[in-house]
Amino acid sequence: MSPLDPSAAGVRRIEAPVLVDRRGAVWTPGLIDVTLRLGDRVVLAESPPPPGVSRDLAGSLREAAARLAGARGAAGAFTVSFLADPASGEQRFLGTAPGLPEAVAVVEAANELDLSALELHLSRNGTLDGQPPESRGFSMQVTLSALDPEDGFAPRSGVIEALRLPAGAGLRADAAVEEGEEPPDGAEIVRVTAHGRTRAEALGRLQRGLARTEVAVRGGTTDKAFLTEVLDRAELTSREPADPGWLERLVASGEHLPRRGAEAALLAAAVATYEEELALARARFQASAARGRPEVPKEIGRAVELRHRGHEYLFRVSRLDGRLFRVETEGTRLEVLA
Repeated sequence: MSPLDPSAAGVRRIEAPVLVDRRGAVWTPGLIDVTLRLGDRVVLAESPPPPGVSRDLAGSLREAAARLAGARGAAGAFTVSFLADPASGEQRFLGTAPGLPEAVAVVEAANELDLSALELHLSRNGTLDGQPPESRGFSMQVTLSALDPEDGFAPRSGVIEALRLPAGAGLRADAAVEEGEEPPDGAEIVRVTAHGRTRAEALGRLQRGLARTEVAVRGGTTDKAFLTEVLDRAELTSREPADPGWLERLVASGEHLPRRGAEAALLAAAVATYEEELALARARFQASAARGRPEVPKEIGRAVELRHRGHEYLFRVSRLDGRLFRVETEGTRLEVLA
């Protein structure tokens, strides 16, 4: 195998989940492309690899993965990693690690297999019978994490106050945390996986699935806006394979910073902060009333300060009726239906 340069244009990073039983039978159910990444973090995983990776190259990688994992002489699940150059067909073995890949759901969706259950089956001296089913369609996955794209993807964790997962045909969401928990700084919150008959259908479902994923983090933030921007880029739908380095260039240029919908997001955040303060005020009133000395605040949520892309904004919020609010900022008055 050629010593490929991982930073060379067009070189892809591929992971292969491999299952080996005690008799030496080996399954390599699919390949996962994890090329689109920032540093060590995978931004988009997909299976099978995107256009440009030929069937011959994919078959060669699967055969190599089966051989390398089988040579370990142990039963279980393994992840075999490669670099591959679709233009030349060259490949470079990176290593074999015990356990399934983090993005294994993309292979499970395409093969209709529960690889985690099979891994447990093998740990109990189970065997692999027959051949794994062939992949059908395409699968793609993003991981929503507690990171701040506006501050160099610095960790910005906090308490998960609300977590609403998407559902629908071809969608799967695997939450790493629950409401009320505080994940470690920068940790993943939920993985969203989409499957479709075509790559375009899988991408469309992933876009809608991410849009319907709702996460509220008290004292922290997420990279949802950044992932939304990535999934909407023309590089993912180009007929000609795009140089994988486009993502790093996008981030270096600052064009990844969320722009669309920023005003609406700020208004929604101002109203949400107002309602949070209202709930706290109501709780304090009930507690003081129980002691026989009810305390009514003069103002509730009148001033709300928010920060966006390095700028501070001051909002004045008041409730007009039910779900109708008045929001004032910098001389502009708006009525917001929440």
